[in-house]
Amino acid sequence: MADKKRKYYKTNNDGIALNQNKEFLLKWISHKDGSVMQEGPYSNEKDANDLLSKYLKNGICSWLVTYND
Repeated sequence: MADKKRKYYKTNNDGIALNQNKEFLLKWISHKDGSVMQEGPYSNEKDANDLLSKYLKNGICSWLVTYND
């Protein structure tokens, strides 16, 4: 199985994530094997929505996940 590149957020001493801004992850279903793929995080909502629209226009099942909302 291929290694997935994961992004982690470091916490401060109180256990609170340092990144408190709104973040967006783009997720989609791969046509090759049906697995869920992801790209991001994006801090700019417009960039994330533009990429989401591109995937949807190409017939790729995709969605946007929002963090720190």
